[in-house]
Parts: sequence; C-alpha cells; structure tokens
Amino acid sequence: MLSSDSDADAVCRHFDVSRESCARLHCYVSELKKWQRRINLVGPGTLDRVWARHVADGLQVIPHLPRDADCLVDFGSGSGVPGLVVAAVVNSGRVVLVESSSKKVAFLRHVARTCGIRVEVRQARVEALDPATVCTGAKRIVLLARALAPLTRLLTLAAPWFAMGAEALWHKGQDFDKELKEATRYWDLDVDILPSEIEGGGVLLHVRSAKRRAQTQA
Repeated sequence: MLSSDSDADAVCRHFDVSRESCARLHCYVSELKKWQRRINLVGPGTLDRVWARHVADGLQVIPHLPRDADCLVDFGSGSGVPGLVVAAVVNSGRVVLVESSSKKVAFLRHVARTCGIRVEVRQARVEALDPATVCTGAKRIVLLARALAPLTRLLTLAAPWFAMGAEALWHKGQDFDKELKEATRYWDLDVDILPSEIEGGGVLLHVRSAKRRAQTQA
C-alpha cells in the first residue's frame, strides 16, 4: 500500500509504469497544477500529494482491467482521474472521457494534446449518451468513475450500459458498505470488493453485472 507521502518515483515503481508512460504522467501533473490556479480540479489540500492521492488512485484500476477490454468510459472525468491517468499508461483500446463542464473539457483536451495521451473527450451528461454510439463495435466495455455520485445513482446512470454487457470499476470511499447495502435494496449485483492501494480505507467495486429489480425504483 502506498503512503500519503509517496512521490512520483515511488508511484511509478509500485505500478511498474514504463519510463515513457511516467513521463506522460509527469506532464499531466504539471498541467494539473497550472490549471488548478484557474479552475477547481482537485481538492486544494491534496495538491501537494498529487502523486499518492490522485495519480496512484487512477493507476490502481489498471491491474483489474480485463485483458480484452477494448473501450473504457470514464463517467464525469473532471480532473482526469481515473480515465486520463489510465490512458497515459494503457495504449490499447479506446478511452472515452465524459465530462459536462466546458472548463474541465478544455483541460482534458489540452492535457491530451500536450502530453500525448490518446483519449476521446466528450462534453455531455452521462445520461444523455447513447452507449451504442460511444463504443461502437466494442466487445468488452468497462465503465470508470471516481467521486461522481452515490452507488445507486451510478447504477441508474449505467443501466443502459449494463444492459449491453458492460461492467464497471468504480472508486468508493470508506463508507462504501453503506452505499452497497442501499444499492442492493434495488439492484441485483454481481460485485467484487477490491481493497484500495491508497491509504484511507477506500475500495474499487468491480461490478460485473447489475440488474434493477422490477418491483422497485431507485
């Protein structure tokens, strides 16, 4: 597990990130700090721990991605964690960043161009997207999200995606058990709870399938 004071070298070593990918992550961090002066991308109190708190949080998704995943969709990408960070390291398949804020979209597109990270950025609300047109031809879709919404809301947003066979890797904080208990009142879930690599007691929820119970609404 990485400590809160882990630096860039420690994070890149821990996740076995190549020199080229680590250089892209350094570029991302540099741009994040510049843009943070103008728009709120991450909590100001976490900026001095950006590698341990944010970059590592994105990278920890990668070991759990299915090898044949060919379209990753990051709901509410915001600062680029996890989607942009993952794309800086994983160069196969499509990575689609979905963000409704025009300022954050500008940031994501700027970083992608400046740092040479191959992503597609869509300015849209998640619920307005047609999954069939976002990952056209994809055989295995994985949904990503961090600090976007409670689990019941995420499941509602992702329902059309699950209906076409997608799965999800979602960051959740230390109170994830309460969210999971609430969600299972309305949803039948096949979910794995993966301990976080980051200090703080959070988890990754690997939702393999989700089906809303017919008699309830959430």
